[in-house]
Amino acid sequence: METPHDPLTAQRAEQLMGAICIPVDIPYFHTFGGEKYVPIERSVDKVIFRDNFDPAGAYLLLDGLSRGGHGHYDANTICRITWHERIWLADNDYFKSQAKFHNGALVWHNGESDTPPSFCEWLASSNTDALSYAHIVLRNYANTHWHRRIFWVRSDEFFIIADTFIALEDGDYAFRITWQCVGDPVGLWMPTSSKGGAGIELEQRGVRFVIKGANVHQCSLDDDEEQGANWRGYKFAKPIVRVFRELTRTHLSKGEAVTIFNVLSCKPYRANLQGANYMTARLGTDITIRAIGRHTAVISIANKPWIVAVADAQRKVHLGDKAIDADAVLVGADTISVIGGNKEAVRDALRKFTSAPEWKLPQLGAIAKVRSWQPIWLLNGAPDEWLLSANANHPRALRWNIKCTATPEPLPTNIFARKTGTNTLERLFDNATRRAEDCVMWNRNQVVTLTISFPAPVTISRVRLLAWWARTSSKGWAFQVRRIIMQVSGKGFERTMRTLAEIVDENEHGDWGAPGYAPEEYTLKPSKPAKDITHLRITVEPRDGTAIYIAELEIWGMVEDVERFVGIRARNLMHSEITGVAVADINGDRMPEVLTAHRSGKVKAFSIGNGELLWETATGSPCHSICATDANDDGRAEIYVGLDDALLSLDGNGNRRWLKRLEYYKRIPTVRVLFTADVNGDGKLEIIAGADNWRFHIFSDEGEKLWHYESVHPSTCGTAADIDGDGKVELL
Repeated sequence: METPHDPLTAQRAEQLMGAICIPVDIPYFHTFGGEKYVPIERSVDKVIFRDNFDPAGAYLLLDGLSRGGHGHYDANTICRITWHERIWLADNDYFKSQAKFHNGALVWHNGESDTPPSFCEWLASSNTDALSYAHIVLRNYANTHWHRRIFWVRSDEFFIIADTFIALEDGDYAFRITWQCVGDPVGLWMPTSSKGGAGIELEQRGVRFVIKGANVHQCSLDDDEEQGANWRGYKFAKPIVRVFRELTRTHLSKGEAVTIFNVLSCKPYRANLQGANYMTARLGTDITIRAIGRHTAVISIANKPWIVAVADAQRKVHLGDKAIDADAVLVGADTISVIGGNKEAVRDALRKFTSAPEWKLPQLGAIAKVRSWQPIWLLNGAPDEWLLSANANHPRALRWNIKCTATPEPLPTNIFARKTGTNTLERLFDNATRRAEDCVMWNRNQVVTLTISFPAPVTISRVRLLAWWARTSSKGWAFQVRRIIMQVSGKGFERTMRTLAEIVDENEHGDWGAPGYAPEEYTLKPSKPAKDITHLRITVEPRDGTAIYIAELEIWGMVEDVERFVGIRARNLMHSEITGVAVADINGDRMPEVLTAHRSGKVKAFSIGNGELLWETATGSPCHSICATDANDDGRAEIYVGLDDALLSLDGNGNRRWLKRLEYYKRIPTVRVLFTADVNGDGKLEIIAGADNWRFHIFSDEGEKLWHYESVHPSTCGTAADIDGDGKVELL
């Protein structure tokens, strides 16, 4: 039988390697009005970077469209990065269409943003043995043109993403680059300056991935478990999307521009292997990136230097004081790549540029010789207790699964809830209390026993139970706690049991937290921390004719080798437990003491000479700010502490003087700014408390609120001074 065609020989599809730009389908272009955005010959559907067809090779996919049936605002965003057989960046939810759920940029001009346009425009692409390159622009996005340039440095296997924003109007601009990542965070770098330093490192079963940014002012990392649910079948990482955001703020005149640089790298991790294909320490420490000006950056990867420069709004690449006609330049130790320009002009500019003080190849990332400071004493800022009950989204919650059972079971439905199926034990640990759906209710006259088991033996320092108290309600029910008992076991309650603490409440309270709205707080604290505990039992007894209605249950303590169980936000707290420091003479000995405020809710006082702990007090709320001054002229400084929703005053021994709750307005009034000044000229100091609820509050030293000012933004800083010389203090 004859073969109807000539035999075909398999050939490597070289035309699909490197940077490939796929144009928009012509009927699609006209259906969705593409001619309003870009010329058809420059429209782009997808941009693909492919190193090879090996699953371990690098692959990047960029979307050029924001239209179509799915309606996602994802033009100029990176849909996917895979590398070493792992997925690192992705679109994580089919239905979440907003720009913030994609690997792209959000742009604000004078505080306002806009919907991203529908079509991107292709400007350039190039492939050589050393470099693949693509340049895409999204025009007229929130009064900017957003240029995204992608470099794939094939010789050294890393990406550079350069996002340039050209202002179309004068104004204050903010740019937020979002990276929707997958993997376990093992490193987070906060920017030490706007020039560089922001970054994240992730791991997926022996492979690590790093993003490092420059021209970034702030960065943040959040866990998105809702999107993460779509990753439950992924075998290399937990089903959590890690959302890393970089924020840059700047003022731009019309025609000015700024570029945000990011370098992306990925390598297998083997602590006991050597060689160029493996890293033996944190990958992120081997990578530095630093901006020099608005459109140039220097990069070091494994001590190998690079310069990357992109064109400004006038299509000029700047190297030192030289302006060169080019789209982009990438310079390595032994290579120069010039896109859209003359290589000799670049060589001439480099001779002067690389001799400038800010660019020294051998000293990139080196530490200058400066006078060293010798510490007199050092306070370890790590928390001394963690949230063992793993309450949702709490920064100090451990990442593990506890087991909780209740006898009897809660009511099938919360009588106040609008939704059925919410009155479950999981709501005890949801880190929310304000809605009926956040709380758990039992029937009248039922004694509630909660039994919690831990994945590993723990040390319990305290239990915090929030329960609603009310004489009556719209449903005719009353909710009142009479007694709470705390019992523990190290081997299971069928074998051993110890009673550690008990609270009997015979007091009357305001209905539903009146005059405010909050559950009653009960703290059970053993005389000393209970060690090697595997099981905890909390028994809550109601008053006659009433029911138990619990808003939240928190179990605080410590576990051995705690770093195994903390998430990335909690891991950062290992070194950032202290939120504020003040120095003042609090005991009248004419020597100042050091005061510290802690996220754990503690205020501590130390001797300034040797760091000896003088006292500590628990406030019952995370502390966000602190100041101290002798406001009443008694020779001893009073202490003022900003809490989640209140201002607290302590005396020099750590005892409460007064506590003033702040009203909810727009948002929770977390007090982040505290200072004192004589604002009314009466010769006495007032306390100024700036909060997240858009208000600066003025209090007398006795705790009387004098007035407040609405600043229309959450409070971040403030001070007082006589700036006009009239003898009166102004608040800034």
